[in-house]
Amino acid sequence: MTTSKRFVQHTSCNDAANQYFQFLADLEQRLRPLGIQERESLLRLKEEELKAKGETFDGEFYIWDYRYYDRLYLEKSLSLDDALIKEYFPVSVVVPAILEIYQNLLGVRFHKVDDTQAWHPDAQVFAVWAADAKDESDFVGYCYLDLFPRGTLSCVSPAVWLTLGRL
Repeated sequence: MTTSKRFVQHTSCNDAANQYFQFLADLEQRLRPLGIQERESLLRLKEEELKAKGETFDGEFYIWDYRYYDRLYLEKSLSLDDALIKEYFPVSVVVPAILEIYQNLLGVRFHKVDDTQAWHPDAQVFAVWAADAKDESDFVGYCYLDLFPRGTLSCVSPAVWLTLGRL
């Protein structure tokens, strides 16, 4: 490659990087006030709830508070019922749609594995292959989906990477 081509490539890469960082800075400038406003709303909701329970409010909003108070905020301000919404999005429709999106984004294919045992009968197992798989070397790994809450599972959404079939 000639020096002038390298310069043009280098310049265009720098321009693209600058545009990217400019876009991120602009996005942050626009979203930060909304994020601060949302945090203040959730903080007020936490304060109201703790006062109603007769507990002391320390004025802090912790990361572990977010999911609970965000759900509470949506229920109160938008009159949303999470259980009612779930009726319109059955797992049997949503999971294949999400897997199709991941297949397109990541260039892989998911194949349901029915003849294997997981820790619970509701857990689903998928073999993940490169989209253009030609032989066994294109095998990526397994994807386990356990989507239903039970007493034995925590309420958070865990994501665990498997390396060579081990946790």
